[in-house]
Amino acid sequence: MPYKPGRTPFLPKAAIAGLKTASVQVLGGLLLLGAGLLAVALATYASSDPSFNTASDGPIRNALGRTGALVADLGLQGFGLGTWIPVLGFGALGLRMFLGRRISLLPLRIVALVVAMVSLCGAFDLVPAPSSWRAGSSLGGWTGALAHDLLARLFESLSSGGTGGALTGLATGLLVPFVLCLLALPGALALLWSLGLLRGLAVVLGALERRRQRTAARAPADRRPAARRRAVPVFTGPELPPVVLPPGTEAAHPAPEPPAPPRIIPVTPRRPAPEPPPFLQAPEPDPAPGLSPFSGPAPDTHPPVTLIVADSARPARAPLVPLPSLNLLRASPFAGPGTPAEAETKQALAESCERLRQALADFGVSGTVSDARRGPVVTFYVFTPAEGTNPSRVRGLADDIARRMDVPHARVASYEGFSWLGIELANPDPQECRLYDILSRKAFQGHEGMVPLVLGRDVCGAPVVEDLTRMPFYLVAGTEGTGKTTALAAVLLSLVYRLTPRDARFLVIDTGRRSLAAFDGIPHLVTPVITDTAAGLNALKWLLREMEHRYTLMNTLSVRTIEQYNLKVREAHASGNPLRRKIQTGFSETGAPIFESQTIDSTPLGYLVVVIDEIAEMMAQSPDTVETAFERLAAVSRALGIHVIASTGQVNARTLTPRLQALFTHRGCFRTANKLDSRFMVTTNGAERLPSPGEMLFFHAGVPTERIHAPHVTADEIRRVCDFLRDQAPPSYIPDVTAEAEMDPVPAPAPPRDPRAPTLGQPVIRAQIDPLYDRAVEVVVRSGRVSQFLLQKQLRIGAPRASAIIRRMEQEGLVSAPNLAGKRSVIAGKR
Repeated sequence: MPYKPGRTPFLPKAAIAGLKTASVQVLGGLLLLGAGLLAVALATYASSDPSFNTASDGPIRNALGRTGALVADLGLQGFGLGTWIPVLGFGALGLRMFLGRRISLLPLRIVALVVAMVSLCGAFDLVPAPSSWRAGSSLGGWTGALAHDLLARLFESLSSGGTGGALTGLATGLLVPFVLCLLALPGALALLWSLGLLRGLAVVLGALERRRQRTAARAPADRRPAARRRAVPVFTGPELPPVVLPPGTEAAHPAPEPPAPPRIIPVTPRRPAPEPPPFLQAPEPDPAPGLSPFSGPAPDTHPPVTLIVADSARPARAPLVPLPSLNLLRASPFAGPGTPAEAETKQALAESCERLRQALADFGVSGTVSDARRGPVVTFYVFTPAEGTNPSRVRGLADDIARRMDVPHARVASYEGFSWLGIELANPDPQECRLYDILSRKAFQGHEGMVPLVLGRDVCGAPVVEDLTRMPFYLVAGTEGTGKTTALAAVLLSLVYRLTPRDARFLVIDTGRRSLAAFDGIPHLVTPVITDTAAGLNALKWLLREMEHRYTLMNTLSVRTIEQYNLKVREAHASGNPLRRKIQTGFSETGAPIFESQTIDSTPLGYLVVVIDEIAEMMAQSPDTVETAFERLAAVSRALGIHVIASTGQVNARTLTPRLQALFTHRGCFRTANKLDSRFMVTTNGAERLPSPGEMLFFHAGVPTERIHAPHVTADEIRRVCDFLRDQAPPSYIPDVTAEAEMDPVPAPAPPRDPRAPTLGQPVIRAQIDPLYDRAVEVVVRSGRVSQFLLQKQLRIGAPRASAIIRRMEQEGLVSAPNLAGKRSVIAGKR
């Protein structure tokens, strides 16, 4: 109670000061006691003690009993090693209070303590957890993972080249001395020291940014260093059917006598389960004889179609090219079911199941290994842990399991809705996944999709084939040297083994000038392989014009999809009646509308597949053009038969903007530089720990992520297949695909002209001229270029009518004849 004149205090001033000092000392002692008890609970933590994550009836090893075990488990799971920050902070504050020292800036010190705890958790999250760590899968706990992601996004502009993790660790590490100085130094000195540390951090970050910019400016794009490879497991996988333990099976620690080896038998589930995918089903037997020269789909099932031809600037018809033979590819010695090695494989699986169960039991994890499948690269085990076992404990033992099983790497994955875990161990003699093995199987030959896309094999060796028409956009990403370009080449080869040039045409943009340039000259291409970024952007503009053209054709027949359009065209061919439409061409002298019947070009439409290798180059030059083109295509591409397959080696928000990321609902992610990039691509960790090139995670929105071994094709195989296609027929290119196409605003209506006045060219008979011919001439002369699309846009007419007007201008000498590239020049203005 403060002293006021006129009032007599109840206690003397000396007594009041003594009580205040004693209360501060008691509070300091309580803080010291609390910090000591927390330190004891953390120091004696045992993962087998009962807690919120573990149910156990065994003895409690924590020195503070059940309460200490609960507090230690909650702290280490939530904050990891950062839980020791309150021990040090409250201990230091309590000691100063107990010794009677004055404490300044107490609110700032408490805030600094919280900041230090969160930042140190983020720093510990960068450090790989050792095998002795049993409290979760990260040294920073849940808080560390959240703090690391937040700081990594803060330094995202410097994250290229692997510096984001280093900068995040530097930022979090500098916060620890900041807090320690606030706890131990006087207020003024603590603030000065903190400002100096922050200033030093800004200097270091600025120097690193300038160095990165100088390095990027000196080094060419194709000679940048590849990201560091990390041969560690990944923790995601495809969905599997449930496996339930047989009745009477008890999960317990191993007895002194080892039990009998487990039998691989079918088990009846306790509840209805979804239809099992081909992930755990045995792959189909070897292909039937007589499939060496692949025959492709039956003519009545997939009738040949071609790109629409509406004017003289388009080829009359795509060449009829036979499908290449499978003998041009090389097979791999993968032994599937039904081979002589099947009995030996089952015996080896039974022995490895027992070894795996024993290894897990030695690490304190009890359970049953109830199923196993051997694939070309890894062997998949179904492990059902005992009740009360935290799955994160098993995931944290992946490296230990790999060492005990004498394999290079291991992977542990949990699956939503199922109580068992999937454990993948690398095979001692991995088989190479070849494209021949997938193309020769029923999964590809009997695929019902119109545009089947070969992705590779799953962990059990079953082929993974998707229908591109259902995607319709597919993105492949990963660091340099992980197999992105090889995967794109395998995708293109799988398409040419199923589709002829009359079925589908390709638009290939290879700005990186890699292996896709080998496809130049095949008859499937609409234009030579594009290696220039500016030409690639012009090709995207042509793609939009092609989209508008197809949309107009479908509107004339009142259909919504390419399949319905082709069905009507085939019905017209079968009946012998050409397709016609009635259009209004103008008005008569009396004001009555004039109609004419026009024949519709009844050529079926074919699929158009756009393949872009390294989309980052185009995004860096003109991001708005790429985003706008893809957004317009995504709205109608599935119905119009236009699909996009792209790849990139730069996984960041500048290359894959949220607008693009939302369009690519199907993504194949190879190894990434860090787990932030992995989450950015497939919404989960794991891609940064893929062990070898050719391994990828396949993401589809709403479907569990699946690990796939992408097929490998050599440059010699690509050359042989492309040489075969070039020998069958020359390419039929479409002109003006890469030409610059700019649209001018719609001009004002032209004033009426005297019918007796001649036009800018030679005199012609007015009865044979289109009513809009004079306006078309003015548009061409004013713009200085001849473009069919320009006339369509400004005069609001169709493609056939615009083409007829241009041919009339050529006859009158207003424009020149088309050159080898299909371009015309204006002659009228030069006279």
